[in-house]
Amino acid sequence: MKRAMCFDPGVTTGYSVVELGDDWATVIDAGEFNEFHLVRSLVDKYQPDYLLYESFHLVSTAIDKTPIEVIGAIKALIGADYPLIAVPPASRKFAVVRYGKPMFKDISSVHGKAATHHLVAWLYHKHAYRNFRVNLQ
Repeated sequence: MKRAMCFDPGVTTGYSVVELGDDWATVIDAGEFNEFHLVRSLVDKYQPDYLLYESFHLVSTAIDKTPIEVIGAIKALIGADYPLIAVPPASRKFAVVRYGKPMFKDISSVHGKAATHHLVAWLYHKHAYRNFRVNLQ
């Protein structure tokens, strides 16, 4: 079974892991952490076929550079082992509008939810997935 994983970088970095069936996707893990070395251990644990991260866009002059540092850490820790796919920050809004907040209610972590939103939007638009469920292990 294929898996997709997404990181939502920041002071606290969110992550989400999805198992992919033929026409459905199930969120099996989502959470957050603030220690860079956990990036590699999570990737090694789940061995995703697709590895995404929320890209960074400058939106004001008073910025928090932490997401940039986390993206750099993700790239350094993962190296060439996995092709990384950048998703735009706005993609998370699509998932909430399309599927509603109740679908994500079992994910307690704010940043884990954000990473899940990015995965859902990417799978919907790039791979035509329409059926999603949350079944945290």
